[in-house]
Amino acid sequence: MSWEEFKDEKTCPCHKGTYTITRQANDWGQSRVSFEMNCTPCQNTYVQFTSRYHDPGAPGGTSSFDLWVLKIDKQALDNAEKQIRRKKDAILSTAQERYLKEWLGRFGGKTKKSVWAELKSIDRSHVPSLGTFYIHTKNGTLEDYLRTWFDADRIIPILAFLGIQDSEIAEGNAEVSEQSQNREALKRQMLSRAVHI
Repeated sequence: MSWEEFKDEKTCPCHKGTYTITRQANDWGQSRVSFEMNCTPCQNTYVQFTSRYHDPGAPGGTSSFDLWVLKIDKQALDNAEKQIRRKKDAILSTAQERYLKEWLGRFGGKTKKSVWAELKSIDRSHVPSLGTFYIHTKNGTLEDYLRTWFDADRIIPILAFLGIQDSEIAEGNAEVSEQSQNREALKRQMLSRAVHI
């Protein structure tokens, strides 16, 4: 399988140099693209960033576009995402320690169909069709699936389902929401100052 390569040079963000776009395609319809900044001042200031967005008409429901973003903006966004990840990990660790056993016990002895129905009642958008659920739980055990499903993004509805109120976890979740709003503000700022490729 051979790749055909096409290179294109464009004017960089500071207009004093260039950057190179390399597009590659093969006989199987696969393609890839890469970007190389040739301008030293822009190399020190910008980094390439791919922004993805929901697009129902696109294959997989997602489209993307490429930008040159300021390195300081990208670093601020990365730092915000790390903070959110750390907080979610801490919430999940606390929740698993306190409530995972109770969560797993809630489904003991139940059929896969009744487990599926209860999961749907907790978070409809993240439970597949019944047939797909059977496929996902075919090779592994149902307990493995339930352990994976017990995650930081669903912890509040899971605790509500179990009839549990945990103020520490609720406060942590509120912090994550606030941090997520901050991350979105940082992302909007980064995109507003970006240069389209």
